[in-house]
Amino acid sequence: MFRFDKSLFFGIFVLVLSGPAISNAQAGEVWTRHHPRRAEVLGRAHHLDHRIHQEVIEGELSPARAAALHQQVRQVVGTQNWEARHQGGILNGYITEGQQHQLNLRENAISQEVGQ
Repeated sequence: MFRFDKSLFFGIFVLVLSGPAISNAQAGEVWTRHHPRRAEVLGRAHHLDHRIHQEVIEGELSPARAAALHQQVRQVVGTQNWEARHQGGILNGYITEGQQHQLNLRENAISQEVGQ
């Protein structure tokens, strides 16, 4: 016969009740990943990577210099991700205007090096 197991029943009960909370958390996470300030910084980083690659193809940048510039771009992206994660609260996931400004300054400096 079937034996009633309290731990199994409790586990299923918790899983059923936490389903909506998990889906709300995931929805918030998707929104924060596409926050306008984050999207701008990440879009500029992607564009910089593309420009660096093009400069190497055209012979304007050495592969070693391109690797150093790509590393700088990755550092900007990493900083942006870290700041978004540590901005406070579980699902905030955004960067402030001041943080965006600082990241843009770093991206501008990299952009000027690519354009030389």
